[in-house]
Amino acid sequence: MAQRLGLEEGGKSPVTIIDLCYKKDELGDPLINDHHAVLLGAATYEELQEIYAITRKINEVLIDLFDKIDIILVDFKLEFGKDSTGKIMLADEISPDTCRLWDKHTLKKLDKDRFRRDLGEKYIDINCDLGEGIGNDEAIFPYISSCNIACTYHAGDAHSMIHSIEQALAHKVRIGAHPAYADREGFGRRPMALSLKALREILLHQLALLEGLCHKLGAQLEYVKAHGALYHRLGAEAEEAKVLADVLLTYFPQLAVMGQEGTVLESICKQESIPFIREAFGDRAYTQEGRLLSRSEKGAQLSDPAEVLTQVLQMLNEGQVRSHTGEWISIHADSICLHGDQPHAAEIAAYLHQELPNHGYIVGRS
Repeated sequence: MAQRLGLEEGGKSPVTIIDLCYKKDELGDPLINDHHAVLLGAATYEELQEIYAITRKINEVLIDLFDKIDIILVDFKLEFGKDSTGKIMLADEISPDTCRLWDKHTLKKLDKDRFRRDLGEKYIDINCDLGEGIGNDEAIFPYISSCNIACTYHAGDAHSMIHSIEQALAHKVRIGAHPAYADREGFGRRPMALSLKALREILLHQLALLEGLCHKLGAQLEYVKAHGALYHRLGAEAEEAKVLADVLLTYFPQLAVMGQEGTVLESICKQESIPFIREAFGDRAYTQEGRLLSRSEKGAQLSDPAEVLTQVLQMLNEGQVRSHTGEWISIHADSICLHGDQPHAAEIAAYLHQELPNHGYIVGRS
C-alpha cells in the first residue's frame, strides 16, 4: 500500500485501513471497493459492515499478541465467505502465510519460514537487577521480560524506583522487588547478622515501599527476589527463609518468590504454597557444587555475549551447565538472570534477545 500511494514505508497509519480484494484467480484477485462488492453480489452493505467489524477486532487482538513478543504486525489477509444459511463466516486461518511481520526493535522484515520456526519457540523469562544507579537501565529494558527493582537499602532511591516502574510499564516488563541488607557501601554484598525481628522489618519496609509506588503508578508488583548477601542467606537458612514466607503470607499474599533451585528457600515456599520461580544465572560461572563462583575468583563473571548464550542454551536445552572446573551440573530454570551492574549488561541482553529465536526461544513469558 505504501508503494501504491507513495507513502514512506514503515510509517504508522493513524487509522485502520481495510482493502477489499475480489478472490478470482483469472482476474488476479483485483482490489475493489464496497460498491463493487455489492455489484458483484459478493456481499451487501450491511454484510460488509459486519466483515469490517470482525476484521478490526481481529486486528486489535493480533497487534497485542505480536507486541508481547516484540513483533510488529504490518498487515494481514483474511478470507470471508458465507455458510449454507447465508451467514458471514471467516473462511481462512490466520498464520504466517497471511501476515507481514517486522522485528519491533530492528524493523527487520521476518520471512515466512523464519516465523514458522518461531511458532514452535518456547518463551524464556530474562530477569535483570535494575534501579541500582548503574546508568544502563534504559538500554536494558527493551530486551528483558522481568526486572528486579532495588528498594533503596543497597542502591537506588524513590526517584529511581519510580523511573524503573515507568520503564517496566512502557516495555511490558514484569516487576519484582529486590530487597537487600542496609549496606549501600558494600552494595548489599556483605553478610549481616540480623535478628529475625530486624530481618522482618527490613523486608516489610522495602516491599511495602515498592508496592506502594507500583499501586500509585498503576503497576503490579508480582514477585520478590532478594539481593546479594541476603539472597544467599535466605537460600541457606531455614529460619530466615520462614521470615520472608511469613511476611509474604501476612502482607503480600499475591507475590511469588524468585530464587535458586534446590535451596532451603524453595523448600519453605513449597511447604507454604508460595509460588517459586526457579532462577539460573546466565552471566555467572558455577562451582561443581552448583553454587555461584565467588566474584573474587577469576572468570566468575561472563562478559562475552556469545559465551553467555552458550551457557543459557546449555541450561535450557540440556538442563545442565558446565562448572568452572569442567564438571556438568544439573540446573533447571524458569527465569535467567543477567546482572545489570556488569559493564556489558546491555550488550548481552540485546544479543540474547536477537539470538535466542534462532535456537527456538523467545524472550518473554507465555
